[in-house]
Amino acid sequence: MASNKRKNDSMKKKTMLSGFVGSKEINDVATPPALYRFLNDTYNFDFDPCPLNCKEDNLKIEWGQRNFVNPPFNDVKSFVKKAIQEMEKGRLSIFLLPTRTNASYWHSLILPNCTGIRFFKGRIKFPGYSKGWACPVSIIEFDPNKKKIFEMQKHTDYQWAEFNLDVQPKKQDQNCITKYLKKM
Repeated sequence: MASNKRKNDSMKKKTMLSGFVGSKEINDVATPPALYRFLNDTYNFDFDPCPLNCKEDNLKIEWGQRNFVNPPFNDVKSFVKKAIQEMEKGRLSIFLLPTRTNASYWHSLILPNCTGIRFFKGRIKFPGYSKGWACPVSIIEFDPNKKKIFEMQKHTDYQWAEFNLDVQPKKQDQNCITKYLKKM
C-alpha cells in the first residue's frame, strides 16, 4: 500500500511539474522540440553545452560560436556567468530559463548583460510531462553584436532594471516570435 502511494505521489509530481527550481524533478528536462526547432531556425546553433543527461562539466570548455543553453535549473547562475564570458569572446548564447525576476542572479547577471528577453504567454509543456510548467519560462539572449537592453538603476533601498529605449526589436524578430506563439 505504501509503495502505491509513493508511486502515485511521484506520478502526481511529474504531471504537475510544479516548478521548484533546483528540484531533481526538473533539473534535466528536454527542450520542447518545436521550440528548439524555432530557435535553431532563428539562430543556427553549433553547440549545446547542456545536452540532456550530460555528465561532463561544460563550464570548463570553450563553447561554440552560437550556443543553445537549457541549463540544469539548480545551476543557472554558473551557466549565465559562463555565457557572459563567452559573449566577451564574441560568442552568442541563447538560454531557456525559468523567469525568476526576484532571484538575485537576474539582477546581477541577466538584466545588466542580456541583449534580448522573450516572455511566453501561457505555460511551456516539457516533453514527458502532461501539463505545462507552473513557473514562467523565458528565452534570454546574450549576443555580442547587439546592445544590452536594460540599464540598471539603484536607489537607497531598491534596485531595478529599466528598458534601454535606444534598443528597438527588429520587425522580423517580432514576426518570428508572433508566429511561434500562435502555434502554442
